[in-house]
Amino acid sequence: MPADADPQPTELIAAAAPREDVLDLYEVVAGLRSLARYASGNDPYLYGSPDQGHWRPGEYGQEPATLSAMLGQDHILAATRTGEPANTAPLNTPVYRRHLATHQIALDPFAEIYLTAADALPGPHPLTARHHAGLTALHTCNPHVLQRTDPRPQPAGEDITEIIRLLPADPDRIEAFFEGWFQQRQGRD
Repeated sequence: MPADADPQPTELIAAAAPREDVLDLYEVVAGLRSLARYASGNDPYLYGSPDQGHWRPGEYGQEPATLSAMLGQDHILAATRTGEPANTAPLNTPVYRRHLATHQIALDPFAEIYLTAADALPGPHPLTARHHAGLTALHTCNPHVLQRTDPRPQPAGEDITEIIRLLPADPDRIEAFFEGWFQQRQGRD
């Protein structure tokens, strides 16, 4: 891939969709559900911003440092490495999108909006603060415009505007929200 290439989300999704290597809002919320369980305990993990690296050296090798890296490790996002340009780039930049293209993976537009905003808070912040930033970005986007950038067929009967409107601000309520969304999807299959 040329060093100055700027792969667009539609192209990335079209290339990754046949292998189901697209991290979408449904998977982001599924990951948030798990992280909220940990955050409600006595060990509030603080997530950093990309300028300090999505991944950082840890006791046992590389460890996730941003919310997007933490969620991505459980799904399909290929890890960036210390020293790699994408490791310190926001998800919506050409640098990070080249990383996605190299690994033939993608973020759907809603996951990209949410995670870019959540990661953008400077310095370390707990899940609640990062979730509020991501949720605010979703509430201010135009879901119909974003949906047109995703070439995959949308799940039948699913209204992304309503999903965004109902997505709870309180991380402790995400599990119940996700279970309802899961049941709704299962009922359509």
